[in-house]
Amino acid sequence: MLTKAQAAAPPIDRRLLASRLGWAALCAILGGLFALSLWFLHGELQIACGGVPCTEDMFYLTAAQIDQLRAAGYTPGWYASYQIALYIIFFLVHAGLATVMYWRRPADAMARFTAVMLLCWSATFPGTPNSLWAAQPVLANLVSVGAWVGGLLFFVFLLIFPNGTFPHRWMYASFFFLAVYGFEAGARIIFPLWLPPATNTFLTEIHVPLFGILMVLTLAIQIVRYRQTSSRTEQQQARWVMFGIVGGLGWNVLLLVGTWLTGSDWLSTLPGKVAGNALIYAGFLLIPLSIGVAILRYHLWDIDLLINRALVYGALTACVVALYVVVVGYLGTLFRTENNLSISLLATGLVAVLFQPLRERLQR
Repeated sequence: MLTKAQAAAPPIDRRLLASRLGWAALCAILGGLFALSLWFLHGELQIACGGVPCTEDMFYLTAAQIDQLRAAGYTPGWYASYQIALYIIFFLVHAGLATVMYWRRPADAMARFTAVMLLCWSATFPGTPNSLWAAQPVLANLVSVGAWVGGLLFFVFLLIFPNGTFPHRWMYASFFFLAVYGFEAGARIIFPLWLPPATNTFLTEIHVPLFGILMVLTLAIQIVRYRQTSSRTEQQQARWVMFGIVGGLGWNVLLLVGTWLTGSDWLSTLPGKVAGNALIYAGFLLIPLSIGVAILRYHLWDIDLLINRALVYGALTACVVALYVVVVGYLGTLFRTENNLSISLLATGLVAVLFQPLRERLQR
C-alpha cells in the first residue's frame, strides 16, 4: 500500500531522465577527450618548436623564448600549465552555461541544440596535439572529429537562431555551402597526415573564400529573419547573440590592428604569448556569455543600451588610437625623428584635451 508521500510524488518523466542521462554521458565523453588533449599539449608546450607549429599556433615557444623564460625565473612547465589553465577556464565557462541551458530549458529544442554546440566547440577548441597523433591515432581522430562537428554546429547555430525559419528559398543555399565547407574542413582536420600535399594546398586555398561566403549568407539570413519572421522576444535574443559575436571578434581584431599599427609583432613575443592569449580568450568568452543571456536572461537587461555604449566607446577608442598614430607619425616624419618623447607627450596631451568633447559628440 502506498504511503501519502509516495502517492503525492510526481511521476518520473522518463524522456527527461533519458535526456539528462544522455547529456551527462556526452559531457563525460567530451570532457575526457578534452583532458586527453590537454595532457599531450602540456608536454608539447615545454619543448622548443620550430617551423609550422611556431607560426600557426602562437602559444608554442621557440628555443630563444624558453631561454628568456628561464632567465626571468620561470620554467617551461609553468608556462605550459598557464596556457592549459586558460583552456580549462574557457571550457568550464562554456560547459557550465551549456549545462544550465540543458537543465533549465528541457523542452526548448533551440536551447538543447545550443548547449550541445557550446559543449562540442569548447571541448575541442585546443585542437589535436601533434604528439597525440603519434601516441594514440584513434583517439586523435576522435578529437579531430569532435573539433569538426563543433565547428559545423556553430555555423548551423548562426544559420537557425533564434527560430529556424527560412522565409525565402535562396536561404537554403547556405546549407550547400555549409556542406562544401564541412567536407573541406573535415578533410583537413580529420586526415591532416594522409592528405597529398597538393590536395592539402588546394583545400587551404578555398578555406577562406568558403568561410567568407558562409559568413555573408549567415549575416543576410539573420537580417532578413530579424525583420520578417522574428517576434519581439526573438529579436531581442538575436541582438544579444550578435552583440556577443561582434564584440568578441571585434575585440580580437582590435588587438591585431593595434599590433599592426605599432609596427611590432608583439603577439609572437614571449610577453605576447603570455598576455596576448589571455586577452584573446577573454574576447571569445563574450560569445558564450551573450548566448547564455539570450536564452536564459534576455529580458533582464536592456541590450539596446549596451549596444549603444559599445558603439560609442568602440568608436571613441578607434578615434583616439587613430589621432595618436597620425600625430606621432606626421610630426615624426616632419621633424625626421623616431621615438621622440616630446612628440609622444604632445600627442597624449592632444588626445586628453579632445577626449571629452569627442565622447559627448559621439553620444549625441
